[in-house]
Amino acid sequence: MYGWRGRIGAILGRPNAVCEPEFNKMVPEGVSVHGARMTGHAIARYNDPKVMKDMDGYAGDCAEAMKEFRPDVVVFTHNAASMATVAFNKKITKTMEKRAGCPALTTATALVDALKAVKAKRIAVTD
Repeated sequence: MYGWRGRIGAILGRPNAVCEPEFNKMVPEGVSVHGARMTGHAIARYNDPKVMKDMDGYAGDCAEAMKEFRPDVVVFTHNAASMATVAFNKKITKTMEKRAGCPALTTATALVDALKAVKAKRIAVTD
């Protein structure tokens, strides 16, 4: 049975064709990943309060739709949006948790947790 060990709900941007296949290759046996795509066009202008409000709403709608299959966690996979501001990251996480009825995290949250887990003191980003 799929998801006997755990179920992950992944909230994706519409054009994202990478996260679902990658998640499904990486999860251990018994863990299932279920994707939902945001329907709105909230793209690129993460300093625009209306765009951020819309994105919070789209992610909340996806999280609520996932509630029916009882995920163990909901993940917002949109890198740039989750890293726009700390306040937005906290808000969208709270929205997803409330509407899905389970813990939630974002790409930004996962990154910070991973850095803490390895006790990183200094990081560098290059392109």
